[in-house]
Amino acid sequence: MRGERFVGRPREELWTFQAGPFALRDDLLKLDRVYSFDVPEAVILYCTRGLEALATEAVHQLELEPSGNAFSNLELLRQTEVLSPIAAAWAHTLRRLGNDARHIRRICTSEDARLACLMLERWIHWFFCEFPGGLQLRCITTDECPLLLVDDHLHDLFSSFNNRDFDPTSLVVSLERTEDLAKVRCPALYSLLAEMLLDRRAHDLAESLLVGATSRFPADVRLLQLLALLHSHRGELEHALKVLEPLHANSGDDPETVSVMAGVRKRQWWSDPSNLQSLSKSHRLYRRAWDRSRHTNVYLGTNAATTALWLGRHSDSREIATDVCRRIDEQDATLARILPGWDPLSRYWRSISHSEAQVLLGDHAKARDHYLATFDRHRERKQNIEGTKRQLGLILTNLIGSSDVTGFLSGGWSTPSSARHCDGSGTAEPAAAPDGKGRRG
Repeated sequence: MRGERFVGRPREELWTFQAGPFALRDDLLKLDRVYSFDVPEAVILYCTRGLEALATEAVHQLELEPSGNAFSNLELLRQTEVLSPIAAAWAHTLRRLGNDARHIRRICTSEDARLACLMLERWIHWFFCEFPGGLQLRCITTDECPLLLVDDHLHDLFSSFNNRDFDPTSLVVSLERTEDLAKVRCPALYSLLAEMLLDRRAHDLAESLLVGATSRFPADVRLLQLLALLHSHRGELEHALKVLEPLHANSGDDPETVSVMAGVRKRQWWSDPSNLQSLSKSHRLYRRAWDRSRHTNVYLGTNAATTALWLGRHSDSREIATDVCRRIDEQDATLARILPGWDPLSRYWRSISHSEAQVLLGDHAKARDHYLATFDRHRERKQNIEGTKRQLGLILTNLIGSSDVTGFLSGGWSTPSSARHCDGSGTAEPAAAPDGKGRRG
């Protein structure tokens, strides 16, 4: 890295951008200096400063309430659809690199530093060119060349990720065939590819990639989280816990470890309804993560409310569900005013969280309409819809003593006379678990 020209030709809008005490020009110039001296940790930390500052500013520009940590702000942007899946992947990859450097999780290399710079460039591009609440520039440089001149091969590779026809399975197969993956010394690149494979349910290829990666980087937190998620997808819950428990013991507040572990504990209870210890642990994990997000991550909030219901804690369930609905309603009203064409149904899990919280509050007509609209909007997500209906059946069983999801959604359903109270006065036993898989953990 030493002696290379680094910062390209940024547009004036970048050079003059300032948010509070953060000035993008100053940080890029300082990043240029530490890059020239080949100090990977310093490069990564300067890159994460840019990530955190622009994420907070994006939340502010949407007139939403930012959290005190980058993860929660990124998840808020992702849940509200202004952050595309690939942009979220860039951002979280950079955030994790920053955690590695800040918490001395491993030795950071020049390759890590180059990857961090590329992730920062992609994040700057999102903020200035793609962010619906931003300037929406055509490009971030005056000559349409890269902003940070670090690696032409990686620039080309990451640019291909944005193509509509991009296929991570073909890319990974090609990289494995040419043995290019064996040359990669940056675990973050492995985790980025593995996450894309898991999102597409390419489990066998993801396993091959993760087994090879964890043998080379056995202590990498994200690789281990993804390996546990793979086991969870396959229903291998004990294998998932074997990976997760040491991670949770060493970094109990990591939101991604907590989310995966809470989902695994929930599925343990589903497979064995007598295992109330796992259900209780799942609820505690979801509730703690919901509180740590400052009640911004509605997916965690709805899971906390639903697991409270299953434990028979109706008043707790309603309290959390009320907060979830209020948060989503306020966000939708704000985003509809700021972003023309805002579609509150665009994110499946956010929309389902809203529907589920409405059921927990007894607002059945509104919940029914919301479920049906979401299922229609995302009709291609057959496996997710099937799991959502299973979970809805369990909720209905606990609340009103019937698991007739078809009747509920058709509008021909009426509350059975044996229905439990929904106002917190009931003392129902935890409900029986459903068969099969539900929503992701």
